[in-house]
Amino acid sequence: MKIQISGNKGRLLGNWTLTGITSNEINDLSTALQNLESEKSKKIELDCQGVGNFDATGKQVLDVWMQCARFRGVEPELINPPGIMRSAFKRAVPRQRGVTELNGRSRASAGGLINARRRL
Repeated sequence: MKIQISGNKGRLLGNWTLTGITSNEINDLSTALQNLESEKSKKIELDCQGVGNFDATGKQVLDVWMQCARFRGVEPELINPPGIMRSAFKRAVPRQRGVTELNGRSRASAGGLINARRRL
């Protein structure tokens, strides 16, 4: 589990599951939030193509990270979510309210809607 950030672009990488989350990964996510502050960008696109595995735990961690980004004045946007990521979002939507949602298309804003185009 990792988020790499450069300017107003970022990449989600690795294993976003219960078994993939360690204290080192949590520290990396914290560092990524600090990098957001130094960039002074109001919006960041997070390319999700590098996500190898994703489950409800990864979704919860990502939701919290995205909310923390919003608290810092940055609106994250997920792009190119793989099928496994879309499936996790679809399964979680009926049970959870106020979380980031994916509706089966290729782009998701932190506010919960997905547009129909794929971008990097």
